[in-house]
Amino acid sequence: MSKRTKTTTQNKSKILKAIAWVLAVIALVMASITIGYLLGYDKASSEITKKRKLKSKIN
Repeated sequence: MSKRTKTTTQNKSKILKAIAWVLAVIALVMASITIGYLLGYDKASSEITKKRKLKSKIN
């Protein structure tokens, strides 16, 4: 019987681990941007409603 050739599974697993880490970091960044946007939007909308109430009281 002939000898089997060695496969390079470790090289592929290193690449897969690197891809997984990059995707995890991208997901984390996107989640933080989305959460920051939503929190900022809520804060800005509450400030706008306060300003509208003050304007309606003045007029």
